[in-house]
Amino acid sequence: MTCNMMTRSHSTINKKKIQEILASSHLLSAPEILRKYPEMEESTLYRNLKKMLDCGSIRTVVIGSNIYYEKIADNHHHLVCSVCHVVWPVHFDLKLPKKMSGLRVSIKDIDLMIRVICESCA
Repeated sequence: MTCNMMTRSHSTINKKKIQEILASSHLLSAPEILRKYPEMEESTLYRNLKKMLDCGSIRTVVIGSNIYYEKIADNHHHLVCSVCHVVWPVHFDLKLPKKMSGLRVSIKDIDLMIRVICESCA
C-alpha cells in the first residue's frame, strides 16, 4: 500500500477532504466527521481512516469509550477533564532517555493524556 496521496482517485479526494476536516478541528469522532462530510458513506470513511492511520498521517485519541481522530501536525499532548471530558491540547517537550532501563525498544509515538478537573467542574 502506498501512502502517497498525489494521484487524483476518488479515494484520494476523500482522504484530502478528511485531512481538511481534521485540520480545522482538534479532535473529531467518525460521526462528527460524517456530519461535516455527509456525502461520504460511513464504510468509505472508516476505510479511509484506516489507510490514513496506517500511513501515519492521523492518529487516534481514546477518551473513555470514545475514539477521536486528529491530524498529526505537531507534537502535542492532551489535558482531559475527568468530569466533563473537555479536551485541551498542550505543547511541551517530553524528553526521554535514549536508553530505557535496558529495554530494547524503538519509540514510535508518545501520546500523553493528563487527566484534570477543570475550573467549571471543580
